[in-house]
Amino acid sequence: MNKEDLSVTLPDGRQLQFQQDPIHMSDRGNTVERASLNGDSVCVKAVPNLNSTRDHARQLDTERRALQRLAGCEHIVQLRESTYVQRFWRRSSGQCQTAARPSAEILVLDYHENGDLYSILDPLNPKASPVPERIVQRMALQLLRGLRLSHSQGVAHRDIKPENVLITAEGDFVLADFGLAHVLPRGAVASADGMLPAGGTPSSPVPRSVAGRVRSRPLTPSADFLSDLGSDSEVEDYPSPSGAQETKSSSARARSSTLREESSRRRSMRPIEIRCTGEVGTALYMAPEIAASRTAYKAAVALGRAPPPPALHDAAKTDVWSLGCVIFTALFGHPPFKSAVKGKDNYFFNRIHRAYKKGLAGDAPGAKEERNKF
Repeated sequence: MNKEDLSVTLPDGRQLQFQQDPIHMSDRGNTVERASLNGDSVCVKAVPNLNSTRDHARQLDTERRALQRLAGCEHIVQLRESTYVQRFWRRSSGQCQTAARPSAEILVLDYHENGDLYSILDPLNPKASPVPERIVQRMALQLLRGLRLSHSQGVAHRDIKPENVLITAEGDFVLADFGLAHVLPRGAVASADGMLPAGGTPSSPVPRSVAGRVRSRPLTPSADFLSDLGSDSEVEDYPSPSGAQETKSSSARARSSTLREESSRRRSMRPIEIRCTGEVGTALYMAPEIAASRTAYKAAVALGRAPPPPALHDAAKTDVWSLGCVIFTALFGHPPFKSAVKGKDNYFFNRIHRAYKKGLAGDAPGAKEERNKF
């Protein structure tokens, strides 16, 4: 493959220079690439203009709209630009290699060299291992911040899983791949009286933490490179289990002050609802209300009955459920259950479900016992 085959000319004349191998490419030709633009490494998502890629084109448009809404939000992958190119360099595997190159819609995103969380946990990776609890605490805090900002702008992710959690060069965590997102109209966000301060303007992004220290990522990823995060991690702002006193350094006091301000801001906010339908997402991380709707649909089809209409749910809440499953997976190296529905082979979810039912019945001690067993 010659050098000309590895470049694409943007409408303004700039050149995108691609690497030889894609990060990911489907049989239909939609692809994720690492490229160079003006000397910077970027990530490019492209969907060729083909009949076989219409659904992916819709997802790319959804992602574009979501990321434009979330510009500047911390712990959300950032969109640099979106554009249309006349001749995209890759073809799908089903295309004749002498055919003209298809046009394509592309998104140019920030590139994060440490890859995604799944690559660390992948069972096929010989160096796979759970992530240290201290780092998972940091990840949870950062992704919850990202979700809060996303929801405050009326955007629900709807497919949170380890593959969609990226790790930056500094060891921070960001949410990516908003192709299945639900984006509320701006008017609906303005009238929702949701997660907005009393003044009516969206909460400002949380100040960036001091960058953690990480070494270069190994060719075969493992959790080891995360363990070099220094003592400036945000998790140190929380009391230790033993209740030890915080270090009385100026940096610790500054971090504590920032957390107090953020806590005060959170108390002035009310959760926003992002009501929608759609049984989208990944079964391992799918919330119970979506999993139950999908199960009811499959059961009706199997019995030859008319399937029930898709259930309405709050996608902001289901995002939090999915993130909880990701946190469990990072800690233990595997998801908590196959799906969030009752079943004889679904021990962990059955425990949660029984605790929930006992809580509704007012049996608080029994509910606590079930949670402890889980």
